Amino acid sequence: MRAVKGLVFMVIFVVLLFPKASLAQNVNLALYANSNDIRFQIGWEFVAFDSYPELGFGFDYGDDYLITNAKLAIKDEVFAPGLTLGLGLQGYAGEVEIRNTDFDLQALCFVVFGEYDFREAFNRFPVKAAASISMAPDALSFSDTNRYLEFSAGIYVYLVRTGALGVSYRRFEARFDQPPGELEATDNAAFIGFRLGF
Repeated sequence: MRAVKGLVFMVIFVVLLFPKASLAQNVNLALYANSNDIRFQIGWEFVAFDSYPELGFGFDYGDDYLITNAKLAIKDEVFAPGLTLGLGLQGYAGEVEIRNTDFDLQALCFVVFGEYDFREAFNRFPVKAAASISMAPDALSFSDTNRYLEFSAGIYVYLVRTGALGVSYRRFEARFDQPPGELEATDNAAFIGFRLGF
């Protein structure tokens, strides 16, 4: 699949561009699932150029789609203890099936995300809430893709200091060229799973 090969090339390029990623201070691993879908994410937080970048990779798999992604973002704790906000770029590549036809999905999204760690503000309350939104307009959508939008949110309960059980929600909307107009694929999914930190 050309889209996946392109994403692999982008990942290798980013890793070579930021070699300090191999000296990651924090590695986060997440796996979510429901009866039809699987979502996997891995991310590295490291120090580079006096900032705190995050490099992440993942995929979403369902009956009608396989979407991989790579993210490079900057994040920091702001405004209040426990509140972290971030922004960056997130690339998506994969295939979506609509009416027995496969469409190539390729998009470079602006991503904004945030999380609030209640443990920082309320001692012994082991809960973290997180949300993110990614959007690629037509100018940053490629191949068959006209636009891509994804929203996700989750609540995580930490059973140990770096391990949590979570409930999350994800919705994506993708529009594809289909002369004389376009087709739209949407998917809403709720997941259960876990997050681990190392």
